[in-house]
Amino acid sequence: MLLIIEALLLILAALGQDHRAASVQGQIIPLDMAPDSVDDQYMGCREKMAKLKKTQNQCYSTFRGTKVRFNEDVLNKEVRFGSFSSSSLDRKVARRFGTKSCFEIYTCEGADVTKYSKLPHEKEVLIPPYKKFKVVDVKKKEEQKGLWCDTVFTLKSSGIRSDLNCALFKKPTKTKTKYYVLNNVL
Repeated sequence: MLLIIEALLLILAALGQDHRAASVQGQIIPLDMAPDSVDDQYMGCREKMAKLKKTQNQCYSTFRGTKVRFNEDVLNKEVRFGSFSSSSLDRKVARRFGTKSCFEIYTCEGADVTKYSKLPHEKEVLIPPYKKFKVVDVKKKEEQKGLWCDTVFTLKSSGIRSDLNCALFKKPTKTKTKYYVLNNVL
C-alpha cells in the first residue's frame, strides 16, 4: 500500500500534474468546473488512503507552495486540487516549492507520509484528489506586508467528492454541486 502512494507521487511528477514538477510561469491558472475534469486517476485509491488514515486518526495544518498564480476570486467557494497533492507540515519546506500562490490547508483526509518518504525532512502530508475545501481566506502580499507568499489561500476541510473512486477512464456521474478544481493542467 505504501509503495502505491509513493508510485502515485512519482507518476504525478512524471506526468506534470504536480505543479511542483511542472510550473507554468507567468500564467494565471483559472478554476475549472470539476465535472469537466478527471477527478481521480487511480483504481482503489480511496480505500488505500482510508487504510493509511486509520493509523493516523487526526487532522493536519499543512502548507503548499507553488510557482503558479491561481485565480484569486474564490473566497467562500468550495475547491479541490483534482489530483494527489503534496503539502508539508513545515511552511519553510513549502516555500521552497514556490511563493507565487500558496496554501494554508486544514485537512482531515490527508495522510502523513513522512515515515515512508525518501525525503523525510519535507514532512509531507499527501492530500487525495477527492478532498474538498472551503476557501476561508485569501491574503495578498501587496495588501499584507511580510506574508510568506504573493497570495495565500486558506483552505478548510469541507468533505469529500469522488464520482470515480479513483478509477481510470470511467465517465463521471452528473452532479448539481458547484465546486472548483485548483490545478487545471493547460
